[in-house]
Amino acid sequence: MQDAGTEFSSAKGRNPAHLPKRIAKCQAKPLQRGFCDSGSFIMEDAVTFEIKSLLVQNLFMGFALAAVLFFLLRGVAKRNMLHVAVFSGWLLLVVWFFNSPFWGFSGVSLGRNGVEVHYGFLSLREQSLSLNATCREVETRSGIMRTKTLYHLRIDGHRSMKVEADERKRLQAIIRALRKRREGGGG
Repeated sequence: MQDAGTEFSSAKGRNPAHLPKRIAKCQAKPLQRGFCDSGSFIMEDAVTFEIKSLLVQNLFMGFALAAVLFFLLRGVAKRNMLHVAVFSGWLLLVVWFFNSPFWGFSGVSLGRNGVEVHYGFLSLREQSLSLNATCREVETRSGIMRTKTLYHLRIDGHRSMKVEADERKRLQAIIRALRKRREGGGG
């Protein structure tokens, strides 16, 4: 098994001709080369880094959305307006939570055109940033007695999910790759 800081290349090399023109998701592997399209622009020769599993994050979002929608539709079917009102509020709360400062991004795609942060399918905050975006690692304390040390990335006001010290290499790999892209060395 390879370290999170190493790159995975496609089996056919760096020639992206075998890839489709648009791929909706490019977060299948921790680091993957190819095309990435998050809606704003197509990032050719993009490298995607995962801080935490995007699949798990999307499953968590999907489960929360499905549970609230189930009870909301059940209230509509039974014509119980109290349930409809309560679960409409819960739906707003779920969407707010996944777009709030409490929820950080889990993936970063670095391309020739810029940097894209990936929060998950329910988030409205996915954004394309320039390669000159400031990127730094931040140390925070967590736990009841504030004894647990956690780390996260901050890229132009966007905060990543927090990781423990043993997963800190992923954050450092993203910073190194972003610096390489800025200098024009690929990445």
